[in-house]
Amino acid sequence: MLSKTPINDTEELAFLYGQLGSIYLVKEDLDQSRVFLEQATNIYLTSLGEEDTELAAVYSNLGHIYLLKEDWNNALEYFCRTLSIELNHPEINQASVATTYNNIGCTLHYQNQLDEALINYNQALNLRLKALPTYHPDLAESYSNIAGIYTVKEDYTTALSCLEKALSIEKRTLPPYHRSLAISHYNMGRLLELLHRYNEAVVYAEKAVEIAQRTYLSGHPRMTMYEECLIRISQQLRA
Repeated sequence: MLSKTPINDTEELAFLYGQLGSIYLVKEDLDQSRVFLEQATNIYLTSLGEEDTELAAVYSNLGHIYLLKEDWNNALEYFCRTLSIELNHPEINQASVATTYNNIGCTLHYQNQLDEALINYNQALNLRLKALPTYHPDLAESYSNIAGIYTVKEDYTTALSCLEKALSIEKRTLPPYHRSLAISHYNMGRLLELLHRYNEAVVYAEKAVEIAQRTYLSGHPRMTMYEECLIRISQQLRA
C-alpha cells in the first residue's frame, strides 16, 4: 500500500506510517512499531505541522512503546506532547483527553511520583464522569488507579471506597470470570486484610482464587499470589 502512495501525498503517507506503527504495537513488535511511528512523526513535523491532531495519536503510541520498555522519562515526554496537542483542540473527544491524563498518571505512578500521579488520575476521572456512561469500564480503571495510589499512601479506607466503585462497574460490564475481576477481588481482599477485617477479606480472596482457577494455568505467578493471599487471611481467621 505504501508503494502505491504518491510521494507528494504527505498526509496520506504519514497516516499510513502511523497505522503500521499501531499494528506493530498491537503485535508487541515494539522496535518495528517505533520505526514506523518515528517516520510518521518526521512527516507530520516537516510537512503538516506540530499541532496536527493525527500527530497526537502517533505521540500516544510512542508513549506506550516507552511505557512497555519501562523508559518512564520518554513515555512521559510523549504523553505530555499528546496532551499539549489535545488541549489546543477542544473539538477532540474528552474521553480521549481523559485517556491521556490517565497515561500520564500511570507513568508518574511507576516513577513513584504519587501526588502528581493522583492529580492526573483525578483529571482523567473527572473527564470520564462527564463524557462516559455511568458504568463504562474506563471509569472502573480510573477508580482502580486512584485506589492504588491511596493504598501506597496507606490511606486504606479511601482506597477501599474507590475500589468498591471500580468493582461495582466491573461486575456490570465484564464476564463473570474475567481476569480484571480476579485482580479487583484480590485487591479488595488485600485492603480488607490491611484493615484487619478478615471475615470480609476472605470472601474476596476466595473469589479471586475461584476466578483465577478458570483463567490461569496452575503455577502462574498471579494464581500463586492469589492463593498465598487466601492462605494468609485464612490463617489470620484461625489465629
